[in-house]
Amino acid sequence: MQRVRWFSVAVLWAMMAGSMLGQQLRLSGKVIDADTEAPVAFASILLGESHLWAVTDDKGAFTIKGVPMGQELLTVQCLGYEKHAQPLALRSDKTDLVVRLRPASLKVDEVTVTARRRQEEATTSYTIDRHALDHQQMLNISDVAVLLPGGKTVNATLMNDARMALRSSSQEKGNASFGTAIEIDGMRLDNNATDGETMGASTRTVSTSDVESIEIVTGIPSVEYGDLSNGIVKVNSRRGKSPFVVEGKLNQHTRQLAVNKGFALGTRQGVLNASLEHARSFSDAASPHTAYQRNILSLRYSNIFWQQSTPLTLSLNMTGNVGGYDSEADPDEELDSYAKARDNALRASLDARWLLNKSWITNMQLTASFSYSDRKQEHYTHTSSASTQPYLHTMEEGYFLADLSPTGYWYVRSFHDSKPMTWAVKLKAEKNAMLTTGRLPLRSHLMAGMQWNGSRNAGHGTYYEDPLLTPTWREYRYDRLPAMNNVAPYLEEKLTLTTSSRLGASLQLTAGLRSDITLISGSDYGTVSSLSPRVNGRYVAWRNRQARWVSELEMHAGWGRSVKLPSMQVLYPAPSYSDLLAFASTSTADNTSYYAYHTYPSSARYNPQLHWQYTDQADLGLMLNIKGTRVSVSAFRHRTCRSYLSTRFYTPFSYRYTGQTALQQSGIDAANRQFDIDRTTGIVTVSDRTGERQPVALDYTDRHTYTTNQQYENATPLTRYGLEWIVDFAQLRALRTSLRLDGNYYR
Repeated sequence: MQRVRWFSVAVLWAMMAGSMLGQQLRLSGKVIDADTEAPVAFASILLGESHLWAVTDDKGAFTIKGVPMGQELLTVQCLGYEKHAQPLALRSDKTDLVVRLRPASLKVDEVTVTARRRQEEATTSYTIDRHALDHQQMLNISDVAVLLPGGKTVNATLMNDARMALRSSSQEKGNASFGTAIEIDGMRLDNNATDGETMGASTRTVSTSDVESIEIVTGIPSVEYGDLSNGIVKVNSRRGKSPFVVEGKLNQHTRQLAVNKGFALGTRQGVLNASLEHARSFSDAASPHTAYQRNILSLRYSNIFWQQSTPLTLSLNMTGNVGGYDSEADPDEELDSYAKARDNALRASLDARWLLNKSWITNMQLTASFSYSDRKQEHYTHTSSASTQPYLHTMEEGYFLADLSPTGYWYVRSFHDSKPMTWAVKLKAEKNAMLTTGRLPLRSHLMAGMQWNGSRNAGHGTYYEDPLLTPTWREYRYDRLPAMNNVAPYLEEKLTLTTSSRLGASLQLTAGLRSDITLISGSDYGTVSSLSPRVNGRYVAWRNRQARWVSELEMHAGWGRSVKLPSMQVLYPAPSYSDLLAFASTSTADNTSYYAYHTYPSSARYNPQLHWQYTDQADLGLMLNIKGTRVSVSAFRHRTCRSYLSTRFYTPFSYRYTGQTALQQSGIDAANRQFDIDRTTGIVTVSDRTGERQPVALDYTDRHTYTTNQQYENATPLTRYGLEWIVDFAQLRALRTSLRLDGNYYR
């Protein structure tokens, strides 16, 4: 706690440090097509250092006011064009900037088919563009892991619901995957409301043909991102005007067909992007009826208001999927048994970003999202029995007579209905300033925000078409469980000091603090709070230094704490039941069997000592350019503390058992016996069907055993550490090809 307290003081000091603004400039120009010189509308302009932005109008023009004097990295992007980036040294107003964008084409001079290391970030981060995604031929977002350092090629298929897990081995499950956050256009996918899931969120219902780029942060993420412990994957969909793009993929077990189009709705009416995708995979080419398929329709509307004064960018997104797994139509299924799984999804989001560019605020952003999934599984199973079997359905403690199964052959139809829902609202404000520190320019980027997100499940749980044909099943409904809500304020300051404009040298420090306040309605855990401090630093010694073996050199280091919220399995685990035979007999008159059991339901016990899981992360990296060969090395150490571990406790327990000797002493003829058992005492009473003899309470013996109770505890810490490296050799000009050597060591 002392470290956190000192960290908070440092953040407040950074907020109050110098408030005098340096000279502010005006940057304007236009964006045109490099081939036709036609204006490019709806191109996004971003200044990486000051976080100012603009979007071109229908004439390709843009204007950004209040730009601090100094170095800037200008990035221009537009759907259908290659990304453009160039450094700017701003000393005065610049009003004649012309940016020529090259149209994207299958015939390009140079294509990168691997993940690129992001140099502008102060932590280990990668970006994957559309060209690399096309060459990968991915079907699931999780397939992009093969493009990271040391990634292994996979056979892309939808039959395998692979989950994303950063900085972990391919065999490791659980926390590594559960702690990896995934966002689609700022909308978080999570498994917090999915009972029985201990892995990360499924991405099978996300279209891969509609993805423009993917950013993967494996290092220390900003405090803006919570509910994670192992990095974040941010997926960006296509936006902007574009021609019809038709894509198709076909191999021995998968087919995919997609159509994408960006419609310009007219002057100041915005752009509508539409995407339609069908994908289907099967595992056995000899029996292609058993398959998983998805059918996704995505609509995204974007527009800019008040473009010449304080531009407001509005984006509305809607995505729906209808699909799932089905083996019912497979003629090779034995005895008409089959399995079906409905995997439908609906996601909607709103994103409003307002460039105010005032002395007290630069940007304001409001995002809201809602996600609903319909995952219903159905199993139709053939079963048989030559004799009656006891079926138990009681959910109370005590002694009960069991139901009896039929004899012969029959089918059992079971269902598992899960409908997880998540929602989130986030409001964020940013303030950029140039602080005066003598000769060396110091930039400040202050970010403050508040986020509210929640999750619950509206599903029925597991149930059967005919419960009487179901052995030992008890109802457990998800829709009766309360929701989990989390409120998180956060604050982050990024200071950038330019130490040498000639060499491009700079020192950057980012420090932030996030507080997660979790409200667990209907749970003994009540309201729980946790702090997540994070610090990143980057030092650029020099860039583009000529006549040197090492023309570029920079280093970064960071430390941070992240908290992963628990899932429903931890907060509301399904109760278990122990059934102990207390009595058994058969009436010879009608061949009726009687089975009595003592049932003991066991629910997870409240643990007042349970703490929320968190991970301390350390990240250290080095990047350099040696005669055109780029080398990037990153080392990391993750120490996960207080992970959730289910343990069992055993308590001595006694119950009453009635044996066959007691029956022989009743004096009632075996052909006329009928039985009853007291639910509380366990005493078995035998009566005479003819009424000639009085009912007799049978003797019993006490049997001693143990009952089990489940409780979640915090496990011992788990440490992961490793090394990642990328070596991009200088281009072989004769072949116009460059080679990459990458890999990782993980323990």
